[in-house]
Amino acid sequence: QDGPQYFDLDNVKIEVVEDEELLETDLIVNGDFDMVVGSTYGWRGFLNDWQGTTGGLTLFNMHLRLALEHVNTWENWQLQIIQDAYALGTGEDNEGSIEFEEGNTYRVTFDARASLEGDARLAIGHSEDGWSEYFGETFTVTRSWETYTFEFTLDDELDYDVLAQFKIEMGLLFEGAEGPQYFDLNNVMIEVMVDEDEFEDAELIVNGDLMMDEPVEEEEPNGDE
Repeated sequence: QDGPQYFDLDNVKIEVVEDEELLETDLIVNGDFDMVVGSTYGWRGFLNDWQGTTGGLTLFNMHLRLALEHVNTWENWQLQIIQDAYALGTGEDNEGSIEFEEGNTYRVTFDARASLEGDARLAIGHSEDGWSEYFGETFTVTRSWETYTFEFTLDDELDYDVLAQFKIEMGLLFEGAEGPQYFDLNNVMIEVMVDEDEFEDAELIVNGDLMMDEPVEEEEPNGDE
């Protein structure tokens, strides 16, 4: 068969017959896929599939991979890896999950690589009444794993009562590229400064190290421009 092809699955359950009646059992976990809506263990991918981009977010060798089959992007927001309430299954689409406090200094770290070398963007903020950015920074990703670190202090210019989303945007990184392509992410953490040059885990990111996945054989990304 010529690709791409698909196999979809939903509403899986095993019932037991008692007195000629079917009763629910607990033999299948999350058979209706409601525990983590649109996500992979607390994370979700966003892509402009209505404009021809195809792919999805997967867990691969204990890290996140946004695997792209076909790319049609020209703006950064058209490809994203996101943690928010929707990814965690606790809220609606684009509802934030991260509570920041005014005046605190935070440090974000993560590991990343991609099938192409170029620029991606970290974006932290909320989507209530349009995008309000708490912090954003462009960084250069390569084909090898690298650790990225950013520090920022929240001043009094914004209202931080609205819970924030954590996003990595990469639409421009893959602009004009032919598939397949990949963006890998791991070891995401947000720390808060508790003393001068001393940080501790703020526990704002859920499952940042992706340890819920089982290792599989590693493959190097090999996308072409």
